[in-house]
Amino acid sequence: MHLAALGPAAVRLAGALADAWYPFLLPRSGLADGVKLLSEGAMEADRPVPVVGPGIPVAVAEDPATARATAAWWLSTYLTGMGPLYPRTMRRQGLGGAVDAVLAADPAGREVPAGAEVLLDELLLWGDADAAAAGLDAWYAAGAELPVVVLPPGRPVAELDAALETLSPQRRSEPVTRRSGTSSRGA
Repeated sequence: MHLAALGPAAVRLAGALADAWYPFLLPRSGLADGVKLLSEGAMEADRPVPVVGPGIPVAVAEDPATARATAAWWLSTYLTGMGPLYPRTMRRQGLGGAVDAVLAADPAGREVPAGAEVLLDELLLWGDADAAAAGLDAWYAAGAELPVVVLPPGRPVAELDAALETLSPQRRSEPVTRRSGTSSRGA
């Protein structure tokens, strides 16, 4: 069972019950704190720590303006139209100023406000192929074991195919390993 959880109590519960933890729109810099809570829950339940599989929105395109516009859509949609959960989570991670910049900006989400730039790298895999691949490497380095790429709706199929090719595990040069030292990727 995979459990999506962001709040501290819910993340501990994921550690106690789930096989995998799926935090969506958790800032990358908050992943280590989440893993600590996850581990606490697993320890209390005397079970293995679940696989860390964050859901990471994708905004990948060869044209920088297209990638940035898709990134702006993700930020605007989830911070202004999905209730208080995501803004609250980001505030808890010290990103309140960036959240406020998005909330005060263009409600159509056509641009990333200047004060929200930090959210691009904290929340998304975005930019051209090289930038997105580097972003994925940063997620692995932060503790993601099985990142789940979340594709944007309404984008051209060719753009989505290119993003998937860019972020494919087969393109990674280094194997991804579990904390126990075994591979977390399929054969």
